[in-house]
Amino acid sequence: MWYGNILFFLLVLVGCKSQNTSNEGADQGASKVSFELLVEDSQSNIDMKNYEVIRSSERLQEVFNRINSTRKPGIPIPEVDFSKQLVLFLNMGQQNSGGFSVSVSKIEKTNDAFVVFVKEKKPEPTAMVTMVLTTPFTLVRTENTSLPVEFKLLN
Repeated sequence: MWYGNILFFLLVLVGCKSQNTSNEGADQGASKVSFELLVEDSQSNIDMKNYEVIRSSERLQEVFNRINSTRKPGIPIPEVDFSKQLVLFLNMGQQNSGGFSVSVSKIEKTNDAFVVFVKEKKPEPTAMVTMVLTTPFTLVRTENTSLPVEFKLLN
């Protein structure tokens, strides 16, 4: 008898399908876009917060000149084919300690836009962190698009 109960329980468990009813941050007509992390670090040497789409090797060189202004040797500039790819530069701006980071959670393409979901991490108030000014940043490479690029901050 207990074999039957276990079998029934397993069938119910396997037959149940979890459904995500939350549409937060999701567009029904959106398709996922792949991306590659190029650089993630705590010092961009750029004090102002900004999220930027880089579409040329000249602009990428300018960004790396700032990033590498206090580094010897500097971080190598990644190779990017700007005819097929673009680079997303996410900079948190100046922070009062370590423990901060910024990352791309996902990228979705809709009919109207290229949507980049950004996640910013902040340390807990009681966390043990380095007491130094930081300017956390991330650079990712993804496919080129003519659509407008929108950045959405996730909580």
